[in-house]
Amino acid sequence: MEDDELLDGLIVGIPAINLRNQAKLQCFENPGRMLKAFANIMLPVRAAGEKKMHNAKDELAIKETRCYNCNGKGHWARDCIKSKRTPGSCYGCGAMDHMISKCPQNKKDAANNYNA
Repeated sequence: MEDDELLDGLIVGIPAINLRNQAKLQCFENPGRMLKAFANIMLPVRAAGEKKMHNAKDELAIKETRCYNCNGKGHWARDCIKSKRTPGSCYGCGAMDHMISKCPQNKKDAANNYNA
């Protein structure tokens, strides 16, 4: 394997994106120089069971996720605990002759837990 191919492979294998970008910017001549430059660099160790950190954008996307089964936010249809409705039926009562906007069930009723 040529030095430049090995060097590219080493750079691609760096897990921290900021260190990977730094390695690309340095334009190392050979793998030995890169290894010498990064010899004292240590990646932070995550504790066992520690969850991946989410940024605010990821958390907002999770909250805005909408279920195609019940129209609820925060989960997918595959994770929905409500009974499966027929596609194209009303989210409120499950009838095929109208949509939720024309549903005879009162949307303002506290017992109506359909998120439409």
